[in-house]
Order: sequence, then structure tokens, then C-alpha cells
Amino acid sequence: PKWELTKAGCPYMWPHCTQALYAGAQPIILNSTILNSMGVTGHVVGDVIWEPEENGNCLSVHAEHAEVIWPWAGFLAVFLTVPPECAKSNVIAKGRIKVKVQSPPTYGTDTTPLLSEAVMEIQAQVIPTPPRSKRILWDHFHNVQYPPGFFPRDNLAHRDYLDWNGDHPHTNFRGLYNKLKDHGYFLEILGGDYLCFDAASYGALMVVDSEDQFRPEEVEKIKTDVNEKGLSLVILAEWYNADVMKKIKFFDDNTQMWWTPQTGGGHVPGLNDLLAPYGVALSSGVYKGTFNYGGSNVNVKSSTSLIRFPKGGTLLKANLQDQAAETLGGSKNGGA
Repeated sequence: PKWELTKAGCPYMWPHCTQALYAGAQPIILNSTILNSMGVTGHVVGDVIWEPEENGNCLSVHAEHAEVIWPWAGFLAVFLTVPPECAKSNVIAKGRIKVKVQSPPTYGTDTTPLLSEAVMEIQAQVIPTPPRSKRILWDHFHNVQYPPGFFPRDNLAHRDYLDWNGDHPHTNFRGLYNKLKDHGYFLEILGGDYLCFDAASYGALMVVDSEDQFRPEEVEKIKTDVNEKGLSLVILAEWYNADVMKKIKFFDDNTQMWWTPQTGGGHVPGLNDLLAPYGVALSSGVYKGTFNYGGSNVNVKSSTSLIRFPKGGTLLKANLQDQAAETLGGSKNGGA
């Protein structure tokens, strides 16, 4: 088997084949499955070995694996980064990952354990680190989806309310990902909180449909990043309305329990904490509709609205329908 993380690997290795690796980027995480044909159970012997080949020194490889391979299979997670000494390199890095698996001896034979080695080849494009203005960080850490709880979909028009797509640039935001790539941007996925990245490396932080709250330390850190380090903050807020959340609860036949949303389409109260230092606040309203901007039609599906914005800022005003009232059984017209 081989991980071809170059353009030649598309479309099978999409999205990793669409964006080269570079020093300072968030780790690329690849998941593989160890299939054990020797027995129903087994375990990895020793460490997972990385054997660099041509330009393999431009890849730093870390691996994690299942403690027990059972039944017949277990996971192998590989984390790829580019070391600082390759920050100006433009090469294809190659190497191999080796993992040894041991299983109990076959029943009725001697006591010698069964041993087998699996090899995975990796080939990745490494490029010089892009300028800050071309690097965007996507916050996936504060995104929560079904399961483990009832987190509703962003669009209330869908009667299947469970938000299981993950709100990720490689799933339901694939179109946005492709547009950003077409315009020359590099998109990285943040898998930790806001204390885990250096704002000096990124032009913008995108917070898209966050369902989690933000710790005070995170709010303070982003305030410093924006005011002192020039980080741009892009927020897609979704909706949050307590009455609507109660309205869309349902009785689940599997668990025999009433399921009430743990938040709205997004956690607007948490976003208001994040936006408070800039004099921005979002409402509990839910709106939908279509408006024209720059000659293009913009379709709004289940969105919040602004109730506070700093003087001198630029705002876009549109006449939309009050979807909260519609959902709760009120008027379908009106709203702004």
C-alpha cells in the first residue's frame, strides 16, 4: 500500500493530494487499518518505524496504534509534519512506515508466536512555507456534532435535525475549501484550543458553526492576536434560539428518551463572549431568505443577526423572513 500525497494521488487521496506540506503547518493526520490475517487477536511489537528515503528528512513522522488488534483489525494513525530545516524546500519526500504484528501460535502447533511485518509507503509534496497572508486556520476544535449528543443541523428546513456532517472543509464545506484553494490560499485544520497556535503564522482564523464555548483564556488570546498581531477573525455564526430548540426536540425510539438540542445550529452565546472585546453581539433571532450582493444572489438558511456593532464599521442590511416565528407556528413574514 502507498499514500500518494501529491497531485498524482488525486482523486483517491483527496483532500491531502490537493495541498502540499510545509514547515510550521498543523499536523496532517492519516488513518490506516491494520488487518491481521494470522489470528483474531494480536498486538504491535516494538515501535512503528519510519525509514526515510529520497528527501525523507523533510518529513517528521509520528504514529499511534491500537493496543490490541481485535477482532482481526486495529487502527494506525500517522501524523505528518515538515521540520523547520525544510522551510524553503521544494521536493517530493519519500519513505516507508514499518509495523510488526504478533499473534498467538496456531492452535495445536508449537508455542512459537506468529509474526508479520506490514509496510506502508509515503510520498508527499513539500513546498516552501507560504506567506502569512495566504494561510488560513480553520477552527474544528470547537465544533461538536452528532453523536454523542443532539446537535441540530444548521438549516432548520431539513426535517432530519441531527448534525452529522461535521461542518468540516473536507465534508459539507468542500465547496468553500475548493474556492479557497482556487484563489491560492492554504487551509489548515486546528485540532486544539486557541492557545495551541501562533497567530503570527496566519492571516485569518475561521470559526465556522462552533457548537462549543470558549474559555476566558482563549477569548483573551484571540483579543491579543487581533489587536496586536493583526490576525483577521472570520465567523459564520448559524443560529441559537431557546424556544426553537425546545420546539424541535423529539422522542428517540432507540433510547426511549426525549432528545433536546444541547445548543442551536451554533453556540451564539459563546460567540458573543468571543466577540465582546470588539463591541459585536449576535441576536437570538433566526432568519432566512435571499438577497442580492454584488450582482450575485445570496441564499441565507437559518442565520442569526447582529444586534450590536462598533461605530464606523461596515454592515450589510437585508430584509429576511423570521424563521423562528415560522418554526414556532407564528407569522412567516417580516423580520430583518
